[in-house]
Amino acid sequence: FARLWAQIANDLGRIDSDLVVFEILNEPNSDLTVELWNELQPFLARALRSAADNLIVATGANFSSIDGLLRVAPVNVSNVTYSFH
Repeated sequence: FARLWAQIANDLGRIDSDLVVFEILNEPNSDLTVELWNELQPFLARALRSAADNLIVATGANFSSIDGLLRVAPVNVSNVTYSFH
């Protein structure tokens, strides 16, 4: 999955960064526990960042809930925003 994201970022990162934003995963389900998401999300963000500088949308676990967001660690890459709903 990380390689796929890196390839997508490499291809689409050439487009104006005002037009392309990368959301790591929309509504990670309950199989992605907070602990697992804390490992996986930064890994995927680094894969994206290695290929493009576009905005990355990160989210919390538990279907992008505010509770899930408050329980995950911040992603340590540049140009990140967070989503919940």
